[in-house]
Amino acid sequence: MNFNVKLKNTALMAIVILAMTLSPLSVLADNHDSMELGDLLPNYNNYGWTYHGSVEYGHDMEIKSIIIGDASTDYIIQGDVHDMSGGESDSDYSLNLEYSIQSDVIIQTKTEEMMLDSDYDEIELIRTPLEKGNTWNQEVSNPEGGETTLKSTITSVEDTEDGRIFTVIYEDINSDYYEERRIQEGVGVISFVKLMNLEDDSYPMGYSIYETGSGVQLEVDFSDVNGDEWYAYNISKLTSLDLINGYPDGSFRPDGEITVAEFIKVAVESMSHYPEAETGWWYEPYVSKAIELGIVETDEFEDYNRPITRQEMTKIIVKAAGADAENGHLDFSDSDEVEAELTPYVYTAVELGLINGYPSDNTFRPDQTSTRAEASKLFVLLVEDMIQTQDFSVSDALALEAEFEDRLYQETEADSWVVVNFDDKESLVDYISEIADRELAASYVDTYFDYMEGELVQPPKDGITRIIEDREYQLEMVHPREFRLTQETTTELVGHYTLAITYRYEDDGWIMQERDLEVHEIN
Repeated sequence: MNFNVKLKNTALMAIVILAMTLSPLSVLADNHDSMELGDLLPNYNNYGWTYHGSVEYGHDMEIKSIIIGDASTDYIIQGDVHDMSGGESDSDYSLNLEYSIQSDVIIQTKTEEMMLDSDYDEIELIRTPLEKGNTWNQEVSNPEGGETTLKSTITSVEDTEDGRIFTVIYEDINSDYYEERRIQEGVGVISFVKLMNLEDDSYPMGYSIYETGSGVQLEVDFSDVNGDEWYAYNISKLTSLDLINGYPDGSFRPDGEITVAEFIKVAVESMSHYPEAETGWWYEPYVSKAIELGIVETDEFEDYNRPITRQEMTKIIVKAAGADAENGHLDFSDSDEVEAELTPYVYTAVELGLINGYPSDNTFRPDQTSTRAEASKLFVLLVEDMIQTQDFSVSDALALEAEFEDRLYQETEADSWVVVNFDDKESLVDYISEIADRELAASYVDTYFDYMEGELVQPPKDGITRIIEDREYQLEMVHPREFRLTQETTTELVGHYTLAITYRYEDDGWIMQERDLEVHEIN
C-alpha cells in the first residue's frame, strides 16, 4: 500500500481526502460562534512555541503533556529563555508553565527566573464569554507578596484566516502597570506586552511568536526526505500524529502518485470504517465497503492500481461528505474537459468552498493527479483547521475499562468451566471487539480461554490488572483522537507497576486500543 493512512475519524473527515488531493484548497470556515476555551490552545502534546522580543530576548517552550481532569484540562509546559550571555551567566534560564482550562477561565501559572512575562506567577489569561467588551476583575499576587487587582478586558476579537484572535488588556487599578496579550485560536498566546517601570522611566516591552519555529515539534525520519524540502514539515507532522506512515524500506516517496485503491482506502477509513481482508487483493474489503457506503459504484473502476484523477476524487469526496451533487456552471478555463457526469460533483465542491482551481490559468485540470508531498501539505491544512476533538473524560475511560473486564469474564456452567454464552473464541473476540481493538481482544481471549473436549472454557486465573479508582491516576491527551490513562501503583499481587491504557476514536466511537503493563523492579 502506497499511502497507509491511519486517521480514524467521522464522516466529516472524508473532506480530509479532498485536502490531500485537490489543490489549491480553500478550507471551510470554522463555526467560531460555538468556540470554547479549549479551542484557544493546541490539541497536540508535542506542540512548541518560539518567541522573540525586545533587545534580542527570546524563549522556547513545549507542551510535555495534556492532562484531562474532572474539573480542568492542564497543559504542562517546559522551556528555556535564550541565554544572551553565551553560557557565561549562572542564572537559571529554565521555565515551567501550566495552562489550566477550567469551565469559564484559562489560568496561567509559571515558575521562572529570567522569562520576560507577567509580574504575577498566576494570572487569569481569559474568561468567558469570549466576546469583545467582556470585563472582569482578578486579584493577583506578585513574587514579593504584594497584592493588587487587575481590571481585565477583552478589547478586540479579530477573525483571520489562521483563526480568531482575542486581545486582552490587564490594568492594575492601583498603578499605571498593565499587560496585554493576543491569544489566537489553536495556538495560544501570540504576543505579550507589559509596562516596564524603572526608577526614572517606564516603557512597554514584550515579545511575539516566531511562527516558523512554532507548531508541532517534529523530526523527519524518512530516507528520501532530508528535512530541507518544502514538504518535510507536513510529512513529519502527519507521521508524528500517527496519521500516515511510510514504506517498509524507510522511504516516504513524496513524488509518488495516489492510486484509485489507495484513495478509496483513505476515504473509507476517514469515514471510520476499517474492513479486514481475509483473501484476495488488500484493497477488496475497502472497495466493498465503499460500494456499501455509496461513495463508489459497482464496476466504476476497472483498474484500482492506476493513479486516480482529480475529478474522480472529487466525486468520491462529495459523496463521502454526504453532500448532494448539484448542477451548475463551472467557471474554469478548462471546464469543458470535466466529464459531464462528474460536473455536478466538481460544481458542488466549488460551491462548498473546498476547491478554487489553479489561479495562474484558472484551470481545474480534471485529469491531473497529485503527489504524496502535495497531498501531505493539504492534509495538514485540514488537520489543523477542521479536526475536532471528540469529548472523552476520565469517566469515559473508566467505563470502557469496566466494560472490557465485564465482557472478558464470562458466565460459566456451575459444575464446570464451560462458557455459557459463546461456543468459540472467534465469536467472543467479535463481542469484545465492539469496544476494543480486535488484536487486543484476541490476545486476552487466548490468555483467558481454552478448549476442553471441544467446548470453550474459562479456567480460573488471576484477574486482569486494572485501574484502581481510589488511587491516583491521570488521563493524558496524545492527540485529539487518542488518549492514554496511566496509573503507577503497588499491589501485593503484582508489586510495583505502571498500567497504561490507550483509547482511540474510531467507527464513530471510542474503543480501548492498547493495555501496557510494566512491572518495575524494586532495588
